[in-house]
Amino acid sequence: MTDAVRIERETKMSALQENLGAIRNVLGWNSTTFGYKIGVTGQTINNLIRKRTPMSWTQYIAIHVVIADELERGIQNEANAIAVRYFMGEDFPIARYTVT
Repeated sequence: MTDAVRIERETKMSALQENLGAIRNVLGWNSTTFGYKIGVTGQTINNLIRKRTPMSWTQYIAIHVVIADELERGIQNEANAIAVRYFMGEDFPIARYTVT
């Protein structure tokens, strides 16, 4: 992996980690639920939110897949859907998703 790719990944992971607590709150998930959805423990989610551990690329991808699935199935509250899209960052493909 080139330095440029590594730096880009680290920047994206850091931005998502910064917003992870807000995303969890908007979706109404506790740490255990969020962790279960991406295949980690609730404690791992808490550690990520509190920045005790850095986010891995695998966790970054898993979070994107889970959030995309959640949006695909439809978030009932339009404000929540907008907030999730905002917190996921500019590289998150928002055009595919609609509120039900």
